[in-house]
Amino acid sequence: MNAAVLVAAGYNAFVKLGLERNLLETPFEASEWMNGHITENCYPIAENEKKDPADFVMFDVANDDCKDPWTLCYHRESETSIGTMAKQFGKLPIQMRQFVRHVVTIPPHGGSAYETGGSIVFSHPVKNMTSVIVHEIAHSFDLNGAYGLQLSSSDEWWGNYSKDTHVPNSYSQLNAMENVAQNTVLAIYNENADGDYAGIEPRWDKVFHQFATIITMARRHGDGNSILHRGQRQHCSHRIPPSDLILLPGQTDRSRDSFYPAPDVRLKLAQAANISLRVRESVAVDANSRGDELYARCLLIIFRTGLFFE
Repeated sequence: MNAAVLVAAGYNAFVKLGLERNLLETPFEASEWMNGHITENCYPIAENEKKDPADFVMFDVANDDCKDPWTLCYHRESETSIGTMAKQFGKLPIQMRQFVRHVVTIPPHGGSAYETGGSIVFSHPVKNMTSVIVHEIAHSFDLNGAYGLQLSSSDEWWGNYSKDTHVPNSYSQLNAMENVAQNTVLAIYNENADGDYAGIEPRWDKVFHQFATIITMARRHGDGNSILHRGQRQHCSHRIPPSDLILLPGQTDRSRDSFYPAPDVRLKLAQAANISLRVRESVAVDANSRGDELYARCLLIIFRTGLFFE
């Protein structure tokens, strides 16, 4: 990307602050899986990062605006708590979050983040990193069909890019995919913060056609609403499906249902005996009304032996 840089590094400071203040948290519940399994998508990430897959804990994080939970692949040595990570992820509009397969956290080694296979990976995740989460989800948007095509390689994107003299920052100069992701941060600020991007950046017109393209595409593919705007289409309409479960080496194979306590279906014999005393008369009355002595005897046997479940 040969265009000049609007901001040398990062963003205008008001962009990060505006996203933190204006993108509100979505209520969530996090439940930890039992040990033994990992998502198929997380396993190669762990190996690529030279981390033991057994050191990752799986959490299902359910938000109020989507019936299907997200699975967060959380390394035990991550400095940020699972609650902090879930809160920050939940700040993003649901139409953005539904293009994420999994969220993965790993111990710090430079503070990097990246997208792979629909999952977003954070090394050294910290508080107040909404702009980073937006950037990484923007890659999943671009590569997984949120706009009906890969925007970064489309004629529409390149045509509008050529109308501007600058790109948002130095990272945008790497390639078109990074430029789309950086402009998505500006676009979501423009759509959600008090005031728009022009209100905090006097040279906004130098990159206008780029972030305006993101806004236009988000509205075009949001059934009349912007998929970048919190509060519009408040429930997920579809999701990138989670990856399959795989068994960690040395673990006993168990079904997904075994991650949760099985219901107690033991026979309640003592309780049954007490109940049988109370129902004996009512059974006899019911049987007499039917004129069926065998029916009465069968019912008494059932209650006396406790052949029923709680």
